[in-house]
Amino acid sequence: MLGLLKTVGLGMLVASTLAVTSLAHAEDIKLMDGVAPRPDDTRMTAAGAFKKDPPWVIGMSDFGVNANTWTVQVAHEAENAAAKDKRISKFILLDAGFDQKKQVADIEDLIAQHVDAIIVQPVTSTSANASIAKAVAAGIPVILHTGRIDSDAYTTEIQGGAEHFGKVMGDWLVKT
Repeated sequence: MLGLLKTVGLGMLVASTLAVTSLAHAEDIKLMDGVAPRPDDTRMTAAGAFKKDPPWVIGMSDFGVNANTWTVQVAHEAENAAAKDKRISKFILLDAGFDQKKQVADIEDLIAQHVDAIIVQPVTSTSANASIAKAVAAGIPVILHTGRIDSDAYTTEIQGGAEHFGKVMGDWLVKT
């Protein structure tokens, strides 16, 4: 289970790193076994669209860090992975505490700080749409994680497949 959480935390940082670097062959990216892109998602972000040389400042707007052990673990794994990646000069974690207005203010704050990428775990599917669109319009790639929005004004997303993660967790419980 801990390995799965570390994978999710690392995945968020990998996505933000990929958003600010160029990918020559996106089809060569190996997804975690059992995980596939949604068949209805055909959106593409051009390789190099947000390319910038390091060091990078990565911001994360979390819907609620202290909601449960999973959210605490994801936040800590993201911070830990960022600290180990020499290309990331600063990782800014902002906790909305499940407050929609606070999350909007957090994203606006990250835009004002001119971060190189923003990871967003949206509080709701609509509350941060305008701020997310504003970030992308400002040239900041936005990576959605653990939640979707009612807009396509973001760069990419990392979503877990509930069935796959349920199986992984169930297998872990059986083994323990």
